Formats: sequence, structure tokens, C-alpha cells
Amino acid sequence: MKMYIYVLYILYNLVFEVKEMIKFDKLFERLEAEGKSSTYWLRQNGVHPTVVNKLKKDGRVNIDTIDKLCELLDCQPGDLMEYVREE
Repeated sequence: MKMYIYVLYILYNLVFEVKEMIKFDKLFERLEAEGKSSTYWLRQNGVHPTVVNKLKKDGRVNIDTIDKLCELLDCQPGDLMEYVREE
């Protein structure tokens, strides 16, 4: 059932050209500045590989993920992500 919903989500985004506006570049810049391999560090700290891929592709993640990242990195959500208006 989950796969079916995910496929519908992808198709909807393709048909209606939905663009993600929340960017997680700040998260990866922060990890790099701290000398942490982003994928390895995130996975070692309990972030599921699927979620890591979503973050890398600026995909949608739930608020629990943001909460966990803020706790792990001792920061605020704005330190990890930003809103970028698509034109």
C-alpha cells in the first residue's frame, strides 16, 4: 500500500510539475563544515537511507525528521533548511 501511495505522489508531481521549495543545502553544508560524511553520519545516527535520499533531493520529510536532526546537531530548523521561491 505504501508503494502505491508513493507512486501516486510521484505521478502527481510529474503531471502538475510540483517543485520542492524547501532546500536542505544548509544541512549538508553544516555537516561538511564539521568534517562529517553526510550520508554515513546521518545513517549512523538513525536516519533511514530513504530519508537521507529525500534530504539530498530536497524532498518532503516529516517534522519528526527535522526534530531529530535539530537534536543531533543542537541547532534550529533554519540552520538546516531554507525556503527558496521557485520562479
